[in-house]
Amino acid sequence: MKRLYYLTDNLNYADQTSQHLHSAGVADKYLHVLGNDKKEINLHHLHAASRLFELDIIGSAWRGVVIGMVLGFVCFISVLLSQILLHSISPVAMLVMVSVFPLLGGSAGVLFGLTKENHHITRFHDQLSAGQYLFMVDVVGSYETRIRGLMGQHIDMHEEGSDEVLIPALSY
Repeated sequence: MKRLYYLTDNLNYADQTSQHLHSAGVADKYLHVLGNDKKEINLHHLHAASRLFELDIIGSAWRGVVIGMVLGFVCFISVLLSQILLHSISPVAMLVMVSVFPLLGGSAGVLFGLTKENHHITRFHDQLSAGQYLFMVDVVGSYETRIRGLMGQHIDMHEEGSDEVLIPALSY
């Protein structure tokens, strides 16, 4: 799946574009609007982007889990080596140790992600701070050309690129 990004200065344009895409059969769950004035986005009945769009919660959590797994593996090897040299440690204690590190890493990653802007929208930081709105459209491969054609009819929506997203629900 691909996410297409468009910037606009005015929510009326985003509203018109959203209505046009809806009439062409694009479901609301594939359209997302991000901006500083969330109240105004809701007043226009647009599908406001969730906090997962704004913050790097998912990406940081995954990085934390990976770091936790590496630390757990290093601890596991250390315990195995010390077990050979010193005394026996129960398998349950070792399993708990290996399991806890990824959980702690993931939790630390989530907390870190709450303080960091989503890496997909970092490039739009200045425009969003200046009051512009980011209009995002999720498309599946075969519909990309059609959606780009529909979006091309809206001259006030400026195309700003795209990203590949693996799992839409987790890539915000």
